[in-house]
Amino acid sequence: MTLTSTPEGLAALREMVTEEMAALQPPPKLSVAQWADRERRLSSEASAEPGRWYTDRAPYLRGIVDAISDPTEREVVVMSAS
Repeated sequence: MTLTSTPEGLAALREMVTEEMAALQPPPKLSVAQWADRERRLSSEASAEPGRWYTDRAPYLRGIVDAISDPTEREVVVMSAS
């Protein structure tokens, strides 16, 4: 008797295939600011505010990082204080 010869075995196989196919999906299309809000973490050694990054804490950066990742932009010039 094989795994797929029972209804439970078929259900388990279907679930396994579904999970494997989900792993093959491309990542979502995100801007750099969206990705940072979702994935970036600041270490306690290198940051005054460790933990999850929120672009809203430094909203002026949103335009800069999104311009850097925009394929239609040829040059990005940033003028800022230290």
